[in-house]
Amino acid sequence: MDYKASEYLIPVFDYGVLHLELNTALFILVLFGIVVFALNGLLFRPVLRSLDNRTALVEGIQSENAAKEAEIERLAEEYRANLDRVREEVAQFRQENRRAASLEAESILAAARETTERELEAALATLETEMAGLRREALGNVERIAQQITQRVLER
Repeated sequence: MDYKASEYLIPVFDYGVLHLELNTALFILVLFGIVVFALNGLLFRPVLRSLDNRTALVEGIQSENAAKEAEIERLAEEYRANLDRVREEVAQFRQENRRAASLEAESILAAARETTERELEAALATLETEMAGLRREALGNVERIAQQITQRVLER
């Protein structure tokens, strides 16, 4: 099969020694198709599949990260809420303890006042008793001195 190119195409494809014929072009085209088919099956598809898998993996990781960030934000809000609640409880506990301490201090002061008042009353009663005894003694001394004075005045 000898294909001859038309006379108009010969000057276009005539490169001297490298002269292009139709069967050479067809052979190169078929060889190019086989190479492209082989490279597609052996190189391009696995590489594209790897890139697709990698893209899917990256998207999965990004969605997991977004979900974990949302979970972290929710946990942070929960932590803040718990922290605020605990702070309120601590403030309430402190306030209750202050009230209890002030009530206890007031009861201790009241007891001390009562004890002091009783001791004061006892001391006043003792003082009145001693004063009454001293008055009687002073009256007795005054009477004795008056009698002595009277006797001396009468003796003179």
